[in-house]
Amino acid sequence: MVSYSLKSLSKLKRSSFILLLAFIFCIMTLTGFSGAEKVQTNLTIKINPENPEYGQGFQITGLLLTADGKPLGNKRITLETSEKSPDDPDTFAVVITKNTERDGEYEFTRPVDSPPEYIRVKFAGNDNYAPSTSNAIAVRGVGTDKAQIRAKNGSIIVHSTPEKADIYVDDILRGVTPYTVAEIPEGPHILNVTKKGYQNQSMEIYVTSKIDSSFDVSLIK
Repeated sequence: MVSYSLKSLSKLKRSSFILLLAFIFCIMTLTGFSGAEKVQTNLTIKINPENPEYGQGFQITGLLLTADGKPLGNKRITLETSEKSPDDPDTFAVVITKNTERDGEYEFTRPVDSPPEYIRVKFAGNDNYAPSTSNAIAVRGVGTDKAQIRAKNGSIIVHSTPEKADIYVDDILRGVTPYTVAEIPEGPHILNVTKKGYQNQSMEIYVTSKIDSSFDVSLIK
């Protein structure tokens, strides 16, 4: 009777050990063998054109590669932007997310009215590949005293006596009176109104985007 009990106990221990091994294997399978080293990755980045101005959109392109240069396709990456710092991750915000192409290439587009900013691309990684982040590229003079300011334009309304006089703004013919001259950059300009047989009328004006200025010019023979 004692011999049977010891044998049963031995079988129970073996069964428990087998169950423990099976449990450990299941955990490792579900976690993707988290102890295994992930493949290191690298993200390249460039913009085209290199120095975009306001009113000019640009493309962000690059490659997602392994450390040994193998392209990684169909991997989710994000385009991120920061107007404050290229080094502080907390200042970056996600603009858009997309997958890389089969050859690891990607392309994003920034619009004509995007602000002075730092641009970077980020790969969050997965079970097999380690995360990576591209260099941050400074765009439109961000972080300098030459950061681009969005251009503001205004309009002027020009009448003349007599009518049909030529309107020049900064020596550029812009129309014939009566006429509204639009898309003039905000700031000081020189207005000339001329008509054959009459004396030219020249004046310094200031154009603002907030209101259309009106000018009534009398030409003298």
